[in-house]
Amino acid sequence: MTKPPRILIPVPNAGARLTDADIAWLVWIAIIGILEGVSLLKEMVVPRYFFFDASTIDTFIAAHSGFVPADSYSSTAAVFGAMGFRRYSPMLPVLSSLVVIPSLLWGILSTGRKAIRLRELAVFGFFSSMAVVYMTTLSKDLIVLLLVLFFMLRPNRCRWPHMILWIGLAFLYGYYFRSYWFLIVPMFVSLRTFFLRVRRPILIAPAILFVLFIVAAALHMKFGLNADSFRTVVNDARLDSGETNARTMITPFIPGGGFVTGYANVCLTLAALIVPAPLLVIVSPYYFAIFLFVVGLQVGFWLSFRNAVRNGTDVFAIECGCLVASFLAIQSMFEPDYGSYMRHLSPFYPVMFCVWLREPARVAEVIWPSPGLPHINARSSAMQGAVAR
Repeated sequence: MTKPPRILIPVPNAGARLTDADIAWLVWIAIIGILEGVSLLKEMVVPRYFFFDASTIDTFIAAHSGFVPADSYSSTAAVFGAMGFRRYSPMLPVLSSLVVIPSLLWGILSTGRKAIRLRELAVFGFFSSMAVVYMTTLSKDLIVLLLVLFFMLRPNRCRWPHMILWIGLAFLYGYYFRSYWFLIVPMFVSLRTFFLRVRRPILIAPAILFVLFIVAAALHMKFGLNADSFRTVVNDARLDSGETNARTMITPFIPGGGFVTGYANVCLTLAALIVPAPLLVIVSPYYFAIFLFVVGLQVGFWLSFRNAVRNGTDVFAIECGCLVASFLAIQSMFEPDYGSYMRHLSPFYPVMFCVWLREPARVAEVIWPSPGLPHINARSSAMQGAVAR
């Protein structure tokens, strides 16, 4: 049985203290209990707008909607309706949490980490809570999580036969649910092929922006659409309808139209999804906290992805990094606001945890302190110990 990581507690003028294994077990059991509680009580503690999608899906279930190509609401309603679920079905949060919570925990346990810092635990707790809120109800993103889990848990992963099977499932999902997966998958395959052969971390950003340019050019030539047209149309319609709730709406950074302007706005939006600086304009402790948590996860993820590309030996970490990078890049063309961004990214939190906290093989020989010496006196030793096997 895989042991949960112990916790590094900062100690003034003494580096960090490693908690006892029994205490670590109690902490992780408490975290699981809290997440389960969130799944059951979420509608009592978070604003109603978190569940607008669930209400819409419920109306489709009531209308006995079936699978409709490129209609995520109707197709999602068909899935949940076939299982007999409605929005307030008492077993829905219970059963869905049995998928969501273990998936989030697997994102950490699969890394083999022996210890986790308090700030890392805080980031994990925040995003896990958000994922539970988003995906333990009638949720389009719960279905995406199943697709992501197959990607992460497929047998003989990193081999093409099972990768081709996953690609087929992703295209099937794109056909019935969200058409932009027909863009995500080719971008993922391109980045995966490139970075499994080229160990140049400096090329990560140029490669992503280049493939994004190809996608934007293809959409422009085929449909006459600029890269940010979808987001602009959706947000304009929301503003015309008098919607005032979307305080985090993603607006163009550069005014005007045209292919170049649209592509530039998408690139800037991608950067703002990684470091959501526009949230700082909203003077609110809530949005400031979200900014800090998003930056904490994103920066950690990209640094670990960079290390995986440089080392070139951890194929699975590179694959996971390429999948998240592809999703973020395509979402920079479509996401209308940061709330939708957080929701749509939630199925990928286990993947991001897996890359962010993954330990490099080259530090596996670091010696751990004995149980009788729980203090790690040097700061560098504390950092190394957090990733040692």
